[in-house]
Amino acid sequence: MEKFLVVYLIGFTGIWKAIPVGFILRTPPFWIGALTVLGASTAVTLLYGFGKRVKVWVTRRIRSGHMTKKRNRAKRLSDHYGAIGFGLFGTLILGPIFTIITGLIITNNERKLLVWTLIGIFVWTPALTAVATASLDLFFRLTPFQSRGAVITGTLF
Repeated sequence: MEKFLVVYLIGFTGIWKAIPVGFILRTPPFWIGALTVLGASTAVTLLYGFGKRVKVWVTRRIRSGHMTKKRNRAKRLSDHYGAIGFGLFGTLILGPIFTIITGLIITNNERKLLVWTLIGIFVWTPALTAVATASLDLFFRLTPFQSRGAVITGTLF
């Protein structure tokens, strides 16, 4: 039960962190995906709910030249791909937390960004979990650790 809570809480910080931790804790892949989706979605929704406060807090810290450069790059991406592309692909490339925080600052259509960031979480988390499951399965089939591989990856299907 504790490992499920750990995967959920790490899902708050991002999908790229929660999926490997889930496999390390030997959580079944279905639950890794489901709990990571729940954790990341909860964090993104909370940040969206506190949007004005998050915006003020982050813009105070953007004053430095390094952060301004990153903000300008994200703004160009958002202008080019829109809220849909930024929410969907930003979730995969940047992570859901950075995507929603940056998006709250640089986009005008925050609700659309939220929807597409959540869609990105629901698309990329199962995809990354499946890739990790298949990769581990292949790894353990090709190495002398075959008996351990069945424990890690044998619960997906």
